[in-house]
Amino acid sequence: MRKIVFALLMMLSVSAYARDPLEPRTIGAPSDTMLYIFTSWDCPHCRDWHKNIYPEIVRQFIKTKRAQLIFVDMAYTEKTLLAAQYVRCMDENKAEKMSAWLYKNQNKWNTENYKKNISHFAHNIGFTGTTEDDCLKNKELVAAIKNERDRYVALYKVHGWPTIALRRGNSVRLYSGTDTHAILNQLDRDMREMVAKDK
Repeated sequence: MRKIVFALLMMLSVSAYARDPLEPRTIGAPSDTMLYIFTSWDCPHCRDWHKNIYPEIVRQFIKTKRAQLIFVDMAYTEKTLLAAQYVRCMDENKAEKMSAWLYKNQNKWNTENYKKNISHFAHNIGFTGTTEDDCLKNKELVAAIKNERDRYVALYKVHGWPTIALRRGNSVRLYSGTDTHAILNQLDRDMREMVAKDK
């Protein structure tokens, strides 16, 4: 009986914390310091960024609770918009796998058969059936992705990607490029400076 009650409580807790696909995808606990990440799955520089810089950002700033990461999908084509829909509809574990695959295999899915290619991998990681159908038919989701993209690009004056916008209060700083060492060091210095000003 205790096992059944525990299982039900776990199911309730999981559903209570399920991610709303209409909201931006985030990683990490809510924080006064936020890192907005502007990338696109068909961008070669973004692929390099995801491989080299993203894991270090998660390790140094997210897991240590120094900041929260917010993804901004630079989905300007039908292909990248479809990719964004899939990732936004998945739980975080599948979303991470899907995102990594999209970056790593740009030359495989970014073709005329992109719908079939993206769907095929999504099925491989267990994303199928009515969940997939509902996701792809969700016009509200498509509008949310586009509106969010346009709003954040205008707000932070982003002109290319990959770009990181560090924000704390009214202070905002932008970083671009794929030099892992330089970006991480500058992020660390600027974050410390912003936090010190608040004390």
